[in-house]
Amino acid sequence: MRIQSVTAFLIGFFSLPLSHASATIAKGTSSNPAILAKDGEPTSQKELRVQLRSHEDRSKPLLDPRFQADSIRDNKTSHTLDDYGSLVEWEARSKLLCQQIRLAAGLFPELKRFERKANVFGKLHREGYTVEKVYVETLPGFYVTGNLYRPTNGNPPYPALASPHGHWPQGRLEDSERGSVPGRCIQLARMGFVVFSYDMIGYIDSRPQIEHNFGKKREALWGLSAMGLQLRNGLTVVDFLENLEDVDRERIGCTGASGGGTQTFLLTAVDPRIKACAPVNMISAHFQGGCLCENGPMLRRNTFNVEIGALAAPRPMILVSCTGDWTSNTLEVEHPAIQSIYRLYGAEHNLGAIRVEAEHNYNRQSREAVYSFFAHVFQGALEDTLIQETPFHVEKEEDLRVFMDKNLPEGHVTSEEMTEGYIQSCLETLALLFPTDPSSLISFQEQIRESFRLVVLGPHNPKEGPVENIRTWSDRNMQVHGCILRDSDQRVAIPCLHIPPKEGSGSRGGVLLVHDRGKASFLEKNETRLGRLPMQLASQGFHVLLMDVFDQGEATLPNTLKQKRDLVDFFDTYNLTETSERVKDCMTGLAFLRNRCPGQSVHLVGLGQAGIWAILTRALAPMEGKTVADCSSWPQTDQDFLDTCYIPCLRRLGGLRSALALQAPGDVLLANCHDQEMDWIQSLYAALHASEKLRLEPKSPTWKRLVTWLARP
Repeated sequence: MRIQSVTAFLIGFFSLPLSHASATIAKGTSSNPAILAKDGEPTSQKELRVQLRSHEDRSKPLLDPRFQADSIRDNKTSHTLDDYGSLVEWEARSKLLCQQIRLAAGLFPELKRFERKANVFGKLHREGYTVEKVYVETLPGFYVTGNLYRPTNGNPPYPALASPHGHWPQGRLEDSERGSVPGRCIQLARMGFVVFSYDMIGYIDSRPQIEHNFGKKREALWGLSAMGLQLRNGLTVVDFLENLEDVDRERIGCTGASGGGTQTFLLTAVDPRIKACAPVNMISAHFQGGCLCENGPMLRRNTFNVEIGALAAPRPMILVSCTGDWTSNTLEVEHPAIQSIYRLYGAEHNLGAIRVEAEHNYNRQSREAVYSFFAHVFQGALEDTLIQETPFHVEKEEDLRVFMDKNLPEGHVTSEEMTEGYIQSCLETLALLFPTDPSSLISFQEQIRESFRLVVLGPHNPKEGPVENIRTWSDRNMQVHGCILRDSDQRVAIPCLHIPPKEGSGSRGGVLLVHDRGKASFLEKNETRLGRLPMQLASQGFHVLLMDVFDQGEATLPNTLKQKRDLVDFFDTYNLTETSERVKDCMTGLAFLRNRCPGQSVHLVGLGQAGIWAILTRALAPMEGKTVADCSSWPQTDQDFLDTCYIPCLRRLGGLRSALALQAPGDVLLANCHDQEMDWIQSLYAALHASEKLRLEPKSPTWKRLVTWLARP
C-alpha cells in the first residue's frame, strides 16, 4: 500500500500450635546471597539459620529482577517486538492478547444482553451530507453520545467508520489547524461514508454522566475503568452502525488520533467487524499513552502498543505518524515491526505508513492520507489516488450538541449508579456461570481457567530454573538445603529451605509451606531449628520447601522500591501486583517440588494471609495434590480484596469462589472458616459426589492433624 503526498514520507497465620511465632526477619534489599560459612554451618548457634545471607550481604540486593528499580514498567518504557517465527506461534499469542484486552476492559464474561435504546434526531441537511444527533445505551441508562454524518449522494449501502476523538480541548467538536474532527467527518460523508463521531467519556455530551478520570482500584477489581468504558462504547458504536439500513456491515472501519488512535487499535484488536483501521499519531514502541483512559489495569502486562496494533493483521491498516511526537520513528521502528506480523500472513501490502512534518496532530495532510486509504480499501480507488480535502463549514456547537440543555433522558444514571448496576450485572452473570454439577463444572473450568490465569499471573506458567545452593546443614538428622530458587525465565529469586525426606524413608511427594511472615514462621522460636510441621513431614517421606515469597522475609523489598511502585504512573497497567507476584513464586515452588517428586503428589499449605495465595495458586495448578488454606483473611467486601489480595479484574471472574471451583474436586482443607459462609462450596462438592475431599474446620488444626491429613492416601 502506498500513500504519497508532497511533504509526506512513506513507509491467622494459623494460630500455630504447629510452630512458634516468628521473629523479625532481616529486611535486606536484594543481590547474590553469600555463603554463610565455608564448612556449611552457620558461624554460631545464635546465627539465624533461616537467613541465607551473611550480615554483610544483607545490605545488598538479591539477584531478582523485581528488586531492580528499572524492572518496573510504565508508559514510557521502551520495547522491542518479539520475533514470531511462524503464523501458528503468532496466532496463539494473538488469541491470548485479545483475551487479555477483553479482560482488562471488563468484557469477559459477557454481561446479560439488554435491549439498547438508540436515539437519532435533529437532522441537518447540508451539501452532500446530513448530520444528526445520537445517543445509544452502552449500559442500562448510560450512553455513548455523538453525531452521525451520512452521505446524500451515491447508492447505499455505504461503508461506515467509527470516529473516536483524542484529547482535544473541544473533543469531537474540535476544529483547529492541528485537527478538525467535524472536518474529517464531513469530507468522509461527502465521499460516501457513514461516520459516527462519538465522545470520549467525560467529554462534551458525556460529561453530565461521568468524569474523564473515572475509575480507581475498587472499580478495577471488577474490570471497570475509563479505558474499558471507552472500548465498550466503541463496540456499541459498531453495533449501532451495522444495524443502520444504509450501512454495509462488511465495510466498517475506524480512525482516530492520539487517544482516539488508542481507541482505534484497541477496538480493532477485539472486534473482527472492523475491517480496516487508521490509528493516527499514537502507536509507539516507547510511549504507550499518557491518560487513564488509555491505561486500563492489566492492559499491557507483557505487551505494548506495537504488538497490540499488530492484532489488526492481516486487515488493512495505515500508520499515520509525524516528526514532532512519539511516532517520529514509525517508518524505521514501528512499521517494520508490525510488518513482520503482516508478512506471516503474506499480507505486507495491507500495511501502509506515512510520516508528516508536524507536531502531534490529525491535520489536513494526515487526514488526506486517511481519506485515500479508506477510498482504496472500501471503495476500490486506485492505490496511488490522493484524495484532497474540500472546504467545509462546521456547525455551531448548539446544533451538534446532544444534551445542550443538560436534560438527560429519562432513566439515565450517574457514574455511581452505573458502577453499582454494572457490579450487580457481573454478580448475576457469575451466578449463572458458577457450577452446580459435574457437567457445569467442566463447562465453567473450560470457560474460566485460562482467563483466570491471565488475570492472576499473565500468560506465563512458571517453571523451575537454576537452583543456587547456598549452604547445607543438618538438623536432628535432617538435611536442610538453603538455596535460591529461580524460574526458567530468570524473573524471580526466591530464598528457600529445602528439606528432603529423612534418609531411608523413601519419597511420598512434596509439600510447599507458605506463610505471610515468611519461612521463619516454620522454625522453632529462636529460629535455629526446624519447627515440628516441616520436621514431621520430612520424617513421613515428603520433600518440604519453605519459601520467602515476594516482599516477605529475606525477599522483603527495600522501602525506596516500595515507594517507587506506589508512585509510578499506571503501575497496574504494566506490572503484576504483590499478590500476583506471590502466586508466581508459589507456582515456581510447586515446579521445584514436581521435579523432585515425578509422578507423585505435591501439596500446598498456606497459613495466615498466605491461605489466599494458596487458593489462587492451586486454581492455576489443580489436581496435583492437596491444598490447605487458612481462611482467616478471607475477603468478603471490595475493601477486603483491596487490603488483602488486590488483583485487577479478580472479582470480575468470581474471586476466590471461582478459584476454589477451578480446583474442584481436589482435596481441600479450609481452616478458620467459622466466620465465612461456605455453603456454596459444600453444595458443589456434594453435587460432585466428592464431599469426602472437602474439609471445613472452624479453627486452626494442630500440626499433627495437618501431617496426618497430608499423609493420608
